[in-house]
Amino acid sequence: MVCFADTANKRAIDTIRLLLLNRGLVMDKYITFKSNIEEVLSNMVGRVSEKIGSGSGTDVTSIVDSVIKTGMERRASDIHFEPMETNLRIRYRIDGELFEVGEIAKEKQPQVIR
Repeated sequence: MVCFADTANKRAIDTIRLLLLNRGLVMDKYITFKSNIEEVLSNMVGRVSEKIGSGSGTDVTSIVDSVIKTGMERRASDIHFEPMETNLRIRYRIDGELFEVGEIAKEKQPQVIR
């Protein structure tokens, strides 16, 4: 099932249909408002980061296990641990797009990245 907010872009719709067809999938096309799509995506990110947790007060092994397990559930092709100035950002690549899903406290970075 694929939702579109802009059905005038026939080329984009055909491209997605062909990508799915190459994987042996059939596309069911639905139309909705752009705000509905954005809301679903933001809720998806929120649920993932709740599962991972903020990283404070939890042992690093549990956090990393949770990140990997949740990434697998979300069918992420890769997981990014990105060192930032104040934390360690976690992002999943899902269907070619990176989604920020959580962060880990900066002091736990040396235990996560070796």
